[in-house]
Amino acid sequence: MLIHTTRFSNIDVAEDMVMRFPDGLIGFEEHRRFALIIRGNSPFRWLQSLDDPGLAFVVTDPLMFVPGYSVSPDEDTVAGLEAASPADLRYLAIAVVPRDPSQTSLNLQAPIAVNHARGIARQIVTMNPEHPLKYYVFQQRADAPKRED
Repeated sequence: MLIHTTRFSNIDVAEDMVMRFPDGLIGFEEHRRFALIIRGNSPFRWLQSLDDPGLAFVVTDPLMFVPGYSVSPDEDTVAGLEAASPADLRYLAIAVVPRDPSQTSLNLQAPIAVNHARGIARQIVTMNPEHPLKYYVFQQRADAPKRED
């Protein structure tokens, strides 16, 4: 599917990367169709509105930065995403990338729950005190134990 964006001009996106948000995103409720754009090997992706070429969010899989990150969606959320169980859902965190990229943060309180099989997503709000509104990616990662592969 060919889409127009202000960041990438015209870009071809696979149909399975298109998601509908029945409720939109918090603060952007009127935007209901988005595509997930993957550029290079970065852990960050673009969630591009299909209705507004100028609206896009930087997102990532929070598990890439927060091992053990988990969300417990309620039954209504799981049903609204047409999922058979919570295990069918994956999560994206919206990143805030300021002028100083070393201050990049993830919003872990309001992840986007995604049912990729059905192409449907919803931003949910967790009340888990362990999920900060601003999780500073690079400050946390500097203190994280090094993985040896």
